[in-house]
Amino acid sequence: MYSFNNPKISQHTRTQIWLQYISNSKLTQGSLAAQYNVSRQTISKIIQRARNQDFIIHKPTNKRYPTQDYIKKRLER
Repeated sequence: MYSFNNPKISQHTRTQIWLQYISNSKLTQGSLAAQYNVSRQTISKIIQRARNQDFIIHKPTNKRYPTQDYIKKRLER
C-alpha cells in the first residue's frame, strides 16, 4: 500500500534531480530513477514540473470525482 502522507522524494532532492538532468546531457531518466530508487515515471513528472520551476510536493488528487457537482449530476440521472 502506498503512503501518500510521507513523500519519498523531498523538495531538495527534486531540485538535485533537475540540476543533474540539465547539467549532464548523457543522463537518462532511467538512470536517475535507478540512482534515486524511484520509477522512471516519477522522474519524468519531476522534470516536467521543474521546467516550470515547480519543486513543491503535490498531494494526490482524485481526478475522477473532483467536485460535489459531479456527484450531484450523477445522482440526478
